[in-house]
Amino acid sequence: MRILPLKIAKFHWFALLLCLVTSGCNLSLQSNQYNFLKSLMRSSSSIEVPTWMLSWQGLGQLVYPVSLQNETVFTDGSNLMIRFDGWNITRIEGLQGLGALQRVQPVLDRKERDGQQTNATIENLLKKNFSPVLWKSSNGWQVLWYCSVWYERVDGPLGYTQTCYTNTDSTEELIKVENAITLNSLEMIQSIQATFDPASSEIMIQLR
Repeated sequence: MRILPLKIAKFHWFALLLCLVTSGCNLSLQSNQYNFLKSLMRSSSSIEVPTWMLSWQGLGQLVYPVSLQNETVFTDGSNLMIRFDGWNITRIEGLQGLGALQRVQPVLDRKERDGQQTNATIENLLKKNFSPVLWKSSNGWQVLWYCSVWYERVDGPLGYTQTCYTNTDSTEELIKVENAITLNSLEMIQSIQATFDPASSEIMIQLR
C-alpha cells in the first residue's frame, strides 16, 4: 500500500495557461476565458492536451485535469469541477443531474469522520479498520459510508480497489460498493471510479 497520492497523467502547460487565464488558479472560468484558452491550445500543433471522459447517470462529458498544489481538478472549463486528492474524489461542483429542481446545483463534499455509535454490524466494520466517510451536499442531503483502505489488485487490471458500505432503510442491511483506480504500465492513473450515492450510478473519470 503506497502512502503518496497516485499520479494523474496531465499536461502542465495546460495547467499553467489555465492559471494565467483565470487570474491565480481560482478556477472560476468564464466562457470567453475558456474559449481564449482553447484558441491558445489550437495555435500550436505540438501541444496536446489530454482529455478525460466523465460518465455518470448517462451523462458523458469531456473534462481536463488541472494540477494544483495538493490535488487535481477535473473541469469542463465552465461550472463542472471535480476535485481529486490522488486517492479519493473529495468535492463535486456543477454535476449535471444533481438538484435538478434547484437553480443552483448543490456542492458535494467528502469528509473523513470519527467512529460512529451505531449497530453491531457497523461496529464490526469499525473493528476491521473501515473508516467513516461522510458525503454531504450543500442542500442538506448526506450519506455515511464505511470504507476500507485502498488495496492493490491481485488480479485483473493494474490498480487499486476500495470497499465501502452504507446502511439501507434497514439498519442491519448494508449496501456494498467497490471504488477503483486503474493504472497503466507506468503506474499513471487511467481511470477513477467512485460512488457517493447508493441510489445512483457510480462516477467514472477515464482517460480517452
